[in-house]
Amino acid sequence: MNNNRKKVVHAIHGLNLGGAETIVKDYSLLINKRIFDYKLLCISRLHSPYEALLENNGIEVIYISDYIPSVLKHSFLFCRAFSALLRFYYFRKLIREFKPDIVHLHLGLAEYIRFSGLPNNVSVFFTQHNDVPRYKNELRKVFNNLQKLDKKYNIKFIALHPAMKDELNNLFGKRDTIVLNNGIDVSKYQRQIDVEKKKKSLGIPVTRHVIGHVGRFNKIKNHSYLISVFKECVNLGLDVQLLLV
Repeated sequence: MNNNRKKVVHAIHGLNLGGAETIVKDYSLLINKRIFDYKLLCISRLHSPYEALLENNGIEVIYISDYIPSVLKHSFLFCRAFSALLRFYYFRKLIREFKPDIVHLHLGLAEYIRFSGLPNNVSVFFTQHNDVPRYKNELRKVFNNLQKLDKKYNIKFIALHPAMKDELNNLFGKRDTIVLNNGIDVSKYQRQIDVEKKKKSLGIPVTRHVIGHVGRFNKIKNHSYLISVFKECVNLGLDVQLLLV
């Protein structure tokens, strides 16, 4: 094993089955261990399938919640406040012990990195997973933490598409945001299925075209717009069916 491997930490709240978490799971499975000494740092253990998958593949995942005494895992105001302080303390302690060369942040973890006091020479990356305009309202706290963190580390921002790149450059006064599309292992989806049989099992006429959407039922997923577009398809007389998963 190469003893000169770069030390890399990915940091995210937890490994539920969301989009950002899926990308972090894929990064964790595919990173070249001969080049990088890798750890995944999560705030909470959620007992999700992703956690089991990474464990079964020998990926080191550290859950800050494992260090919080069970007596503090109650809903009382004092317990919540003290638990929050301990999460920051253990995050700082564990990441400083690892001494990473590279930290890759996701979602709202900027405040934890600010508190950790890592050296200025640590390379910090941040992947933007949400709509950038949300920083003006409900994500204002995340925006403020990223701004302050950027002053110390000159964060390298990662956008998911060119329009997001322009929005991040404008918002943070950058010129070097890069675009890194969410990669998908298409080989997982190349198995042949009997479409007619599948439609029958779902009660869908075999000649009908299906428009499918997979995503949680949340405002940000924009189901209302999808339904309005589907309505226009129906008004045009198309034989279609909308399938929401």
